[in-house]
Amino acid sequence: MQYPAHMDAIKIGKIIAQKRHEKNLTQQELADYASVSRRSLIDLERGRNDTSVRRLLRVLGALGLQLHVLSVSPRPTEDQLREIFTDED
Repeated sequence: MQYPAHMDAIKIGKIIAQKRHEKNLTQQELADYASVSRRSLIDLERGRNDTSVRRLLRVLGALGLQLHVLSVSPRPTEDQLREIFTDED
């Protein structure tokens, strides 16, 4: 089972909520600044539902944050792992 996308959504939501609190903004105030609905912001902060990249970027921009995309190496296949950990005796 893999959960990385869901876990990342939760982490992003926590960062957004933390930054909103640091700026002493209510959810409604941030939603207004970002031109999104309060319901969308609540879902975003809780890592629920998929949101559009455009909506996410609006919220991040309203908080003075940026999204950085990192290149991640793919996980090795089972065959690659066997090759790595095979005894050469």
